[in-house]
Amino acid sequence: VNPNQRFKDKKVLVTGGSSGLGLEMAKQYLAEGAEVLITGRKESALQEIVKSINNSKLHYIVWDLSDVINLKQKFNEALNMLGEVDIFVNNAGVGIKYTGWRAYTPEVFDYVHEINERGVFFMSQIEATYLLDHKISGSILNISSMASLVPLMDPYAISKWGINCITKGLAKELAGSDITVNAIAPGTVMTNIEEWYKGRTMEDNAFYSGQPSNRFTAKEEIAQLALFLTSGS
Repeated sequence: VNPNQRFKDKKVLVTGGSSGLGLEMAKQYLAEGAEVLITGRKESALQEIVKSINNSKLHYIVWDLSDVINLKQKFNEALNMLGEVDIFVNNAGVGIKYTGWRAYTPEVFDYVHEINERGVFFMSQIEATYLLDHKISGSILNISSMASLVPLMDPYAISKWGINCITKGLAKELAGSDITVNAIAPGTVMTNIEEWYKGRTMEDNAFYSGQPSNRFTAKEEIAQLALFLTSGS
């Protein structure tokens, strides 16, 4: 087995691929031979990434996952770019500043759930239908959070609990169809989703007392796990 060609001839769709975990996963899929399509809401950021990576196998599409009404149309655009898709990584998500449970408003709750939970549900629905209809032995990977594994009166944690439920339910539905459904629930990863460590790097200062390891989780660690979980497709 050539470890640098695990994903040769594979087509991968990574949502939320313009930064953080999504971008790192896209880079690692590319490095192992895959053709990759990343999504994001800001075209300028996507264009800059494609330009800087300079790989003919990297494509992008502007896509707001909270807009489920136009989901099918955007999905078809993605298929037109790649021809087909073997691996779907539902990474797009938003975080919010923790303010204490009494301060959250319905607007904040809805904002988080439209992307983190509602978006993932309907993306998973259309992805699974596509794989089944085309008899593709593919993979669906959802990005959850360690916050989903503890009781918290917090819209973000609740939305990630929902992702766990979606993942387990869909895995059960597709178990007999040679389609793998998994989720990763990272701890605190050093990405730009949180303002208080935006711009910091693991090389600058990886210390973080909020995890048993006393350090942040690296994007590369989560990306490597993502590739492992989807390598059977």
